[in-house]
Formats: sequence, C-alpha cells, structure tokens
Amino acid sequence: MAEHKARTTCNRDCPDTCGIVATLEDGVIVKLEGDPDHPVTKGFLCYRTSRFPELAASSARVAQPMVRRNGRLEPSTWEAALDLITKKLLQVREESGPEAIFHYRSGGSLGILKHMVDLFFDEFGPSRRSWPARPLPTSRSQLMHPVDWYCSATRSRSG
Repeated sequence: MAEHKARTTCNRDCPDTCGIVATLEDGVIVKLEGDPDHPVTKGFLCYRTSRFPELAASSARVAQPMVRRNGRLEPSTWEAALDLITKKLLQVREESGPEAIFHYRSGGSLGILKHMVDLFFDEFGPSRRSWPARPLPTSRSQLMHPVDWYCSATRSRSG
C-alpha cells in the first residue's frame, strides 16, 4: 500500500479552522490527526473530525439522497431530490407564505457558513429582512448558489 501524509484544514464550520494531517493509503484517507504546526490548535483535533475516515467508510453511511415514496425511503438522484425540495418549498410559500417555513439554527456552527442559510431565507422570502429585498425567486434555477448569496449580500451591505 502506498501511504503518504497530506496537510489540510477541517471542513467543519467552527472558528478554529483546525489544521489536519491526513494519512492516505492508495488515495483513501485512513487517519486524521491534528497538525502540530497549526498556530492556533497546535495538534488538537476534535473527536468528531478525527472519526471522519471511520464514518465515511461505514456501510451504514447514506451516500446518496433518499426520497420518501409511499412511506418508504428510496434512493434518488441529486437532481430529483433537489427538484422535490424546491417544489415543496415553493408550494408551502405559495399556499401559506414564507413565514410558514420555520428557519432555525443554533450556535453549534460558529463560522461564516451558517450565514448562508440566513441568506437563503432572506432570498426566499422571510418574515424579516436585514438588508434590501430582491424579487422572490420562483424556481430552483432562480435561487442563487450559496457562495453567490454570500458575495451578493456582502457587496450590498458594504456599499
């Protein structure tokens, strides 16, 4: 087995952006450790992140979208699952208004990515807005990519 180590950063959305040393065997990550050279975390890696290789290789891992049909979860394509989500969100908004969709997030994610969800709901039509409103999207193709939401909102707030 060809083994090598690679430095990377954690993809979780907490403020430390932990440094990681990943051990790969034949191109597959088999172990994650904290990077001792990281200036903030100095080799620390949380329990959740250190278990990524084990969880990714688990036979119990859901590796594709699942859609409930006739009371059972069935495999779906990403395209079909996203279309279904879009249809349902637009249906609820049309029938009951955007306030009928409860947007909840806690403090578990302390990084900037949590704001993308806020931006989604600002675009979708919330009960309150924190910056100027744009026309409400009416289809999935009109919904912006999360990075575009963030960049657009940042530009509109900065001047």
